[in-house]
Amino acid sequence: MLTDAQVRSFKADGASRLMIYDAKAQGLCLRVSASSKSWSFIYRPKGSAKQRRYTIGDYPSWSLAQAREKTFALRRTVQEGGDPVAAAQERIAALTVAGFLERYIERYAKKKLRSWRDYEGLLKRDVIPALGQRRAEELTRAEVANLLDKIAARAPVVGNRVLNTLSAAYSWGVSEGLVPLNPVTGLKRRHEETPKDRYLSDAEIVAFWKATEAAAPAYRDAFRLILLTG
Repeated sequence: MLTDAQVRSFKADGASRLMIYDAKAQGLCLRVSASSKSWSFIYRPKGSAKQRRYTIGDYPSWSLAQAREKTFALRRTVQEGGDPVAAAQERIAALTVAGFLERYIERYAKKKLRSWRDYEGLLKRDVIPALGQRRAEELTRAEVANLLDKIAARAPVVGNRVLNTLSAAYSWGVSEGLVPLNPVTGLKRRHEETPKDRYLSDAEIVAFWKATEAAAPAYRDAFRLILLTG
């Protein structure tokens, strides 16, 4: 059973590291290196054979008593079926733009949108490298506008697609309570897209009509109906 005096006196030589477990708070471990001491909680989640390590904090910022108190709380979480490491990772991921967008793809886009791979590609290529480490709830309209300007300078139409995709993701996040507002709201497209005015010439219509003669009747009729009805 560890004491305050022991914790203060433990030392490690050179590159060696001491791992000292407390008998009072099961799972509490003091890691001692030549330059630092830190507390961690060692446990096995329910249904798992692998041990996990949850870092509590360094000593003396966390005293022995405080580390024990934290360990007791973590043990209760594990006994109730929780996993402190997984929960911490999820909280950290959810706070970043990268984690937030990954959640949008997994929980919404993949289930609701046929072209979710296109959205995922846009976000991974153009948004996450630039803004992925920002806190999702702190992303500003100015930051998004700056990103859109850079993308539009390279590929104007892609800039519009990124705007639409990012706006959709944040609208979903607001509805799910993950972020307080949509930073894309109010931003305008960087490029005005004009509809294509391509028409078939008379000669092309004749060529198309003749080409469909060789198609199976069902396909021939469908193609011609599309042409005739515009």
